[in-house]
Amino acid sequence: MQKNTGHRSVFISDTHLGSKHCQAEELLDFLKQIKTKKLYLVGDIVDGWRLQKKWYWPNSHNRVIKELIKLSKEIEVIYITGNHDEFLRTIDPINIGEVKVVNNVIHVGVDGKRYLVVHGDMFDYLMKTKFGRWVMHIGDFAYDRLIGLTRS
Repeated sequence: MQKNTGHRSVFISDTHLGSKHCQAEELLDFLKQIKTKKLYLVGDIVDGWRLQKKWYWPNSHNRVIKELIKLSKEIEVIYITGNHDEFLRTIDPINIGEVKVVNNVIHVGVDGKRYLVVHGDMFDYLMKTKFGRWVMHIGDFAYDRLIGLTRS
């Protein structure tokens, strides 16, 4: 019998490290338990929008980053940028530790088909205009307030 080596690929998005609503401890527990060959971090892993407004970075967020770098020494970790971490889009493809940071990637599925992996904001019309980006920031502010109310 063949040993179960886990999933070939795991996809995680929108963790929003840097936001007080990030569930970093739960994410860290998940990262310590996954068995995969490839980990895709599909945008908004770090919430640059939130960090620009107010710096929030507890030790739990550091532990998540350290775990991702540790994992990248054992498996392939690919960080695909999103709108909240778009500050990484302006940099040529880079590595953070062994984590590859890119704007998009082609994933070959177990079926042999090729899939484009991007964060959804790439197809959002609002992201392409100054007015639209302003609307998105207003929406982000409102979302943050609503999350705060539901968790109180």
